[in-house]
Amino acid sequence: MAHYSDLFPPAQMSSLSGHASDDAKSVLAMHALAAYLVTHRLQVGIWVDTTGGFKPELFKDIIKFYVRQSNNNNNNNNNDDDEQVAVNQVSDRVSYFRVFDEIGLLETVRDVQEIYSESSSPQPHSSSSIHEPSAGFIVLDSVGAVFSKAMSNDQSLGHSQMAGFELSLSHVVRKHNIRCLQITILVNASLTDHMRSRFDYLTLKPALGPTFAYYMDRIMIMSPTVKVENNITGIDYTIEIIADRFNGQEGKRFNFKNL
Repeated sequence: MAHYSDLFPPAQMSSLSGHASDDAKSVLAMHALAAYLVTHRLQVGIWVDTTGGFKPELFKDIIKFYVRQSNNNNNNNNNDDDEQVAVNQVSDRVSYFRVFDEIGLLETVRDVQEIYSESSSPQPHSSSSIHEPSAGFIVLDSVGAVFSKAMSNDQSLGHSQMAGFELSLSHVVRKHNIRCLQITILVNASLTDHMRSRFDYLTLKPALGPTFAYYMDRIMIMSPTVKVENNITGIDYTIEIIADRFNGQEGKRFNFKNL
């Protein structure tokens, strides 16, 4: 895996679930989006925030990390001003949406369709007449915040609204070859649940039930592990793929350190 963005395949719907009180899942999403945009300099990203938890300064710090890494890999000796310009250019390619309910999410799908339709139009100053397929990266943080509330009011209606949203979003994602990450929380699972970790000690599963799982192509869960190094206690995270419709990666695990 070259970048965290590689966890989320293009033209597929991916989900990442973690503990409700832990923001590491959002931080991982920032790493994935920043790494993708630094590497793909003609593409755009979208961050849909349903909780008000997006931290723009943290995101810029993460972008700076990948800009600096790219400069080092390419032996570019840019000064601080050049580096900051590069960080701002990456940040400017991200559209931010603050959404409060399921209606707002459905409206956002239309906005996403317009953004990627425009980005896929041939550029007048392009040196090549061959236009590459559209691509980009969407992060939805968090889908559970919206639809858990809707389901608590009316379970059947909430599931129906979620199904309609996921179907509309998946159409855009597949049409424009977009990487899509949806963040939700973990809930308790029993040993008989199918959609759960392969490790018996980790009795957790993604929230939102089988309807949500049906629309996801890759489902991942994120669990913390306490580490002690040089008498300093920290937390590392294990990302486990528990379902993978197209790539057969079930059971694979990856590490993430929330710096």
